[in-house]
Amino acid sequence: MSTYAQILLFSFIIPLIFSFHPKIKFYLKWKNFFISNLLVAIPFIIWDIIFTKNKVWDFSDNHISDVTIYNLPIEEVLFFIIIPYCCIFTYHVIKKFTKDFNVNKQSIYIGTLFFSIAILIIGIYNIEFMYTSTTLIALGIVLIIISVSKQKFLLTFYLTFILITCIPFIIVNGLLTGLCESSINTATVIYNDNERAFSRFLSIPFEDFFYSMLLLITNTWMYELINRQSSNKETNPS
Repeated sequence: MSTYAQILLFSFIIPLIFSFHPKIKFYLKWKNFFISNLLVAIPFIIWDIIFTKNKVWDFSDNHISDVTIYNLPIEEVLFFIIIPYCCIFTYHVIKKFTKDFNVNKQSIYIGTLFFSIAILIIGIYNIEFMYTSTTLIALGIVLIIISVSKQKFLLTFYLTFILITCIPFIIVNGLLTGLCESSINTATVIYNDNERAFSRFLSIPFEDFFYSMLLLITNTWMYELINRQSSNKETNPS
């Protein structure tokens, strides 16, 4: 098994097992998750194919299998299923076991709007760096839409993102970007520093934190939309 596959398995195994816990029962939401994930994964995979072709990032042959889809290792394609699964599982658990927070939701929307405008401006300012600009501009636009439309999942998502980012993201992404390697040039995922504006946190390009937020918030957004549609069909069967 390749290094990349081992990292994905390490990430996936606990959320998968606990999906069947009688107090969690996330397996009952699998249909909604996979529909929503497919809607998000396809554009991200296309983005990945384009960036790999343009050498914005690449993959070490020493840490991936020989199976590829277009120019992507199969592990990279599975990344867009497994990592969102872990996020939505965590989101499901937080939502299930916490009550409504006594927080002014309007302040969450306004804060998100200001944050989104700020990173949109930073992305445009760094337009010559393909990874930085594309990620920040895309995230800025998505967050503007979510904040203006006052999506109710925002606060729970932020708690999920913070929980995932504090330890699991740093471990998993650190392993992928060469935290335990002798050089970042021998990492599983190798970044072209000419296409990035920011420095690294440990071995992790700082842009990855924004990329992760974009991937996970779009999955959460679509998941909530599919959940609402499913609930409406159950309530009002045709």
